[in-house]
Amino acid sequence: MQGNDGSNGDPPPTTPANTPGSWQQSSSGTWTWNPTANPNPALVSQWGYGAITNVQEAPDGTANYGSWSPQHGGGWNWTWGTNPDPDLLHSYTASQLTNPDQSPDGNNTTTQNTPPPNDVNTPNLNDTWNGSPPIVTGNPTGTQSSTTVSTPPPVSAFTVAPGDIRNAESVVDNATDGLISDYNALQSQVNAAVSGNVYSVYSGDLNVEQDRLLLNIGDVLDLTGQYLAALNNAAQYYARADLDSFLPQS
Repeated sequence: MQGNDGSNGDPPPTTPANTPGSWQQSSSGTWTWNPTANPNPALVSQWGYGAITNVQEAPDGTANYGSWSPQHGGGWNWTWGTNPDPDLLHSYTASQLTNPDQSPDGNNTTTQNTPPPNDVNTPNLNDTWNGSPPIVTGNPTGTQSSTTVSTPPPVSAFTVAPGDIRNAESVVDNATDGLISDYNALQSQVNAAVSGNVYSVYSGDLNVEQDRLLLNIGDVLDLTGQYLAALNNAAQYYARADLDSFLPQS
C-alpha cells in the first residue's frame, strides 16, 4: 500500500532525512509531534512512513512549530513542539525565537529538519587546591545565618572527625587530578586535530560532537570539585562548632 506521500507503507531500513520521533493522532483527529514515539503502524499504512516522520509538518499539511533556547556551553538549541520561554521574549522577538532556519543570534541553520546543534566552548580545568585540600582550621567559607532559640533542639550524640573528612577529600582529589590531566590531554588532541583539519568528511558535525563530549566530561569534573569544596566546608563548620563550644576562662 502507498501512503499519501507516494512512499510504501512499510518503514524503509534507514531514514537519514528524518529526525527521531513521529506524529501521533488523537481520537479527535488532532496531530501532535512526539519526539520519542515510534511510528504507529496503522498511521504509517494510511499516510506513509515519510509523512508520519516528517518533523516539519503533520501528515495533513499543518506546519509544526518549535523554539530556540540557550544551551549550556554557548549557542542555541532548537526543539520542535515547544513554545518560546517567556523570559526570553524580554530580549528577543517571538519571530526570532521560532524561526528554525535562523537562530536568534543570526546564524543560518539551512536545514530541512531539526537544526544541527551549535558548537560549545570546552572548559579549561585545573585543581585550585594543587592536590592538597585546605587544612581544617574552623574557618568555613561563605556566611551562615544564625537564629536565636530559647531551647536547644534535642540531638542524639554523634562523633565527627574533621581530619578523617579531609583525608577522604585527599583521596578523591588525587583521583580527580588524574582525570583532569587526561581531560586536558584529550582537549589538546581534539583542538590540534581541528586546527590541522585532519577530518575530510563531516568535519563540522564531528567537531561539534567532540566539543559537546568534552563539555560533558568537564561538567562532571567541575561538579566533583564543587562537592569536594562543600565537603571541606562541612568539616570547617564542625571544627568551628567545636572551637565555639569551649567554656570561657574565668
